[in-house]
Amino acid sequence: MRDGCWPNPAAAKDAVELEARTANVATFNDPGKLAYAHLYLNGLGYALHVGTTKTGCVVYFSISLTAVAAMVIPNSNGVGRSLIEHEIATVDSLFVDPTSQSMQSTIREYAVESATKMFLHVLKTRDKVLKAHPEMKMPTQ
Repeated sequence: MRDGCWPNPAAAKDAVELEARTANVATFNDPGKLAYAHLYLNGLGYALHVGTTKTGCVVYFSISLTAVAAMVIPNSNGVGRSLIEHEIATVDSLFVDPTSQSMQSTIREYAVESATKMFLHVLKTRDKVLKAHPEMKMPTQ
């Protein structure tokens, strides 16, 4: 955001990636992982003006998560097959800040809270699949 409304968008992205690692949800960038999540963070914003006076900021922000878990199921001849659980979640919000002073922390907090809910859902879904199919296991590589 060039107009100063959201001075450091990378901070929200970094916070969400850290939350993924803390939740043990492997991200797409983790090489060799069969369980991962695609994270998409999008933002669009602009300063509000009355004449030449800046009166605040508006930022649209969204997080999309595509989670994939490939599970190995051994069969009678020892060759495993994979079951993929695919879940898509998206949250978005519009932020308006008349002072543009707290936009950075507001968006970062929203990103972390939203990501935490998404990752918890992924972990609960994975646990349900593993409980329903005890013969399955998460791949170690």
